[in-house]
Amino acid sequence: MFGDVLRLTLIKNKITALELSKKIGLSQSAISNILKERRGTKKETFDKIINVLDLSEIERFELKKAYSYDVMDKDILKYFQDLEEENKKLKSIIEAIHILKK
Repeated sequence: MFGDVLRLTLIKNKITALELSKKIGLSQSAISNILKERRGTKKETFDKIINVLDLSEIERFELKKAYSYDVMDKDILKYFQDLEEENKKLKSIIEAIHILKK
């Protein structure tokens, strides 16, 4: 999501990936990976992007919203993975209790 919104923002502001990469000190391939959503965006990189681009308040808000959704999605996924692991442990405990009761 963030990559898509960033791509549209760059197009609207007539900024290339190369120009952005030079402004924030990342390689052009790293920017390309962000734009194509092949890799997540670190908070530090996100902050640099927001700070070097001359954005309207709406553009700034849209980028922040998209980044938040991406981060939230990862956090939610981790939360559910952790719950699944706990569920497996609880099932094992319940099975052991049933065996002991026999």
